[in-house]
Amino acid sequence: MKKYLLSLCLLSYVLFTSSCGIFNKTKSEESNFSSKKAKAVIASARTKTGSPYKYGATGDGGYDCSGLVFTSFEEAGIKLPRTSTEQATVGRDVVFAKVRPGDLVFFATKKGDGKITHSGIVTEIKEKEVVMFIHAANSGVREDNLYAPYYFNSFVKAKRVE
Repeated sequence: MKKYLLSLCLLSYVLFTSSCGIFNKTKSEESNFSSKKAKAVIASARTKTGSPYKYGATGDGGYDCSGLVFTSFEEAGIKLPRTSTEQATVGRDVVFAKVRPGDLVFFATKKGDGKITHSGIVTEIKEKEVVMFIHAANSGVREDNLYAPYYFNSFVKAKRVE
């Protein structure tokens, strides 16, 4: 009888922990969870790392920020509007603390007016205050930390397109 109960307890524990996702994932894996589409968007954007900044461009000789977002999503089979302002109207709002890879992030980089002038794609959550995003900056396509003072202070909102 004792062997039976011990076996039953062990089996119950194994079944419970193996079927319950929270016991199988590390904290890092949980925070980096993203859909296949989000992974495809990020992979597409990362192939453009180092491309030059070119105002109004969607790949022919460079990218501007919304052109990078537009093209990366398009290559993953998702249609978005072309400009940052229009892109900021698509999807559902996500609070800053809940962003995940594949989410869009928007910034007002001109002081005082609050108008969205810049966009990017969250690529990776490394730790509490290291949230990387890819964008086309004046220096070209690159990844930066959302918590860097310039981006953190100009952040307007995040959106999730599913």
